[in-house]
Amino acid sequence: MATGKLYNPLVRVLKSLWKPKSSGNIHWPSHVLDALETKYHLLPEEMLRLSYVRERVADGKYGKESLLIYDRIQAHEKEISIRDSSDLYTNSDLLLFTGNLFRDGSVRLEKVSGSQNN
Repeated sequence: MATGKLYNPLVRVLKSLWKPKSSGNIHWPSHVLDALETKYHLLPEEMLRLSYVRERVADGKYGKESLLIYDRIQAHEKEISIRDSSDLYTNSDLLLFTGNLFRDGSVRLEKVSGSQNN
């Protein structure tokens, strides 16, 4: 068994499929995958369609980052390149979940109204 940080099997699968973007994201934070699985009951094959944009939020002493989760397959089919949050706000039909990732690892996600996923 590998030493160091352990990843659940889904994180390993997603990490192997991940293509780094200009924002420098390398892999999914495991707490985000847990939230999608437990709160929204997404299946692994549904999560494989997803990608995200992660940006720092200036919030005083509380460290957090915003997360915008979208359907990367649909973006590819529509030939839309998603590089940052402005691309997602321009193409809001791709946006499925929004939320925050806090410094302590906790996650708050909300489903975007009108999204077709679950």
